[in-house]
Amino acid sequence: MLRATSPVEPLLLVEDKAAHRREFERRLRASPWSARFEVVWACTRAEALAIIETQRFGLAIIDYLLPDGFGTSLAPVLLEATPDVCLVLASADHAASGSELATFHLVVNKPIRIDRVVERYDQHCANESSHRRPTLKDRRDEEIVAALLRNGFNVSRAACELGISRQGLQYILPRLRPDLRAQLQSLRHDDE
Repeated sequence: MLRATSPVEPLLLVEDKAAHRREFERRLRASPWSARFEVVWACTRAEALAIIETQRFGLAIIDYLLPDGFGTSLAPVLLEATPDVCLVLASADHAASGSELATFHLVVNKPIRIDRVVERYDQHCANESSHRRPTLKDRRDEEIVAALLRNGFNVSRAACELGISRQGLQYILPRLRPDLRAQLQSLRHDDE
């Protein structure tokens, strides 16, 4: 779990309204948990997706309605990148449906109460710490290439061997190290 290895825990906050971001920051600074979290901000789904590609988070607080879509659509991407992330949905209204909310560990109204979020996060960490799964970002590029080679470039079989979803493997393939991507393409063309 991230919190066991780092004194400052990364927290992703996806919120498009500056006033809500400032209020969250003010409340966090005034809380006993201010030194515990390093907040990484994103204002849109697109910004959040770019950040998720390069960073892992133990806690993510996501606004329901963003300028470029619904924040709920970020949950599957975050869970694929970091299966043990604690997901919090923040909303000024309750427009989300039950199926959209099922992925989230906590749903809060704005302004966000830091104490409720941290309490739920700590509960989540205690529950998850005993059965953490490896993430896509934990996988070495060489391991992914080796699985593809062993399975004749069949993405479904390679994903099964790696213990990840087919979509997850397809998501990471374009992000492999350039030299390994070139090697894979070369081997694949030789194989055909």
